[in-house]
Amino acid sequence: MAIGLSRILGFRIMENFHMPYISQNFTEFWRRWHISLSSWIRDYLYISMGGNRVTRSRMYFNLWICFLISGLWHGANWTFVAWGAYHGFFLIMDKLFWLDLQKRLPRLVNLTITLLLVMIGWTIFRADNIQQAWGYILTMFNPWDEGSTFIYVTANIWFFMVLGIILSLVPVQKVFTWFSHRIGKLQKITKEMELGLIVILFVITITKISAVTFNPFLYFRF
Repeated sequence: MAIGLSRILGFRIMENFHMPYISQNFTEFWRRWHISLSSWIRDYLYISMGGNRVTRSRMYFNLWICFLISGLWHGANWTFVAWGAYHGFFLIMDKLFWLDLQKRLPRLVNLTITLLLVMIGWTIFRADNIQQAWGYILTMFNPWDEGSTFIYVTANIWFFMVLGIILSLVPVQKVFTWFSHRIGKLQKITKEMELGLIVILFVITITKISAVTFNPFLYFRF
């Protein structure tokens, strides 16, 4: 949305997200997720602290500190600090052994493991406090436990959850690349057809937003 609105006003800004949920490890995830933030952390924090020109132990420490700071960038809450430390830990694991180990594993296995770990991280990020985050995580892995937090999932949430999983995994498949190339070569798709499709999607989106009584802007929290 930011890129599109900027283009309307005559500005061209960098792509900030590039299909992050098809990443096979945390290093790749941070090359695809919030590219402007990760680039700033790399250029102005990580490199300034010595980057890769220091001892390995110091490099790992610098990396972890950088992601602690990235957590604090999102807000003054222990959940954000824990989220930053969580990502910093798995980035260090990547450098220690995972990037080498994953080369011997199927791509789908790497993708599934990374996606699961990233989702656990988002649970920590979204919770109001550490205790709530822990309760949600316990429920995710053992929803039948009497002491776990009860989460009521309605039919429409199941629908969009399954749809989200499908849309997240489709770009991984080779058929997606083939289909996108075929669509790009079709001459019958005119500008009018594209505009009509955009208008339809716009109406559907506005209808969905209007049906929700309260929808605060996410970044007001930060």
